[in-house]
Amino acid sequence: MHLFAKLRTAAASSPERSLQLINLSALLETVGWSSLAPSLPALYKSLGLTRGHVSAISSAVSFTALVSVLVQGRLSDRFGRVGILRFSAVVQVCQV
Repeated sequence: MHLFAKLRTAAASSPERSLQLINLSALLETVGWSSLAPSLPALYKSLGLTRGHVSAISSAVSFTALVSVLVQGRLSDRFGRVGILRFSAVVQVCQV
């Protein structure tokens, strides 16, 4: 069975399962954010960046997250939450 079909079946089977999937998505997002912070000092030293550069990188990541949440909200209103959540989950897994 295809992964998305399994997720769809699991989410439709019970509200508890849906909540578990949402929590998994939140966990993946947290892992993505927390994986950036430890790498910044190494990036700072190895590339000879200033603290301003590192701050700009952090700000760019935060701004990109803000914009993507707004875009995802619009897309989910237009095309449905399930498809957008699936796409977002795949993107998050690929980032980790």
